Amino acid sequence: MKGILCLSLICFVAISCRQSDELKGFDRRLWQSDPLGCQSKRVAQTESFLQVVKPYLLQNSLGEMQVRALLGKADAIEIAERGMKFYRYYLTRGRQCLGDTSGIAGQYIQIRFNALNQVNEVALIISNL
Repeated sequence: MKGILCLSLICFVAISCRQSDELKGFDRRLWQSDPLGCQSKRVAQTESFLQVVKPYLLQNSLGEMQVRALLGKADAIEIAERGMKFYRYYLTRGRQCLGDTSGIAGQYIQIRFNALNQVNEVALIISNL
């Protein structure tokens, strides 16, 4: 039992170190400090997200918990058919900042997880105003 715990800890430390090296140019603390994108801190990181984080998520087929560790809790989660799940991270202000989910939301990044709980799509969604 102790061996499994030690191995898990070593793997976690190794993954944490690898993420910081591979994600240069992306400030995940700034990203996580702007829930719902209401302060528009995330929008300044859109370019680095698409150039650095998107390929990292797709190439490594990260799972849901790994994405949460990297980007923080999703602003919205949608569960779809066939075991798919969508995470939404807002970039700009929109009705989501007022607690209104029925109207036009701000721009957002959508991450799709397949039935195996691995990232298989990352998209920038621009709302039509």
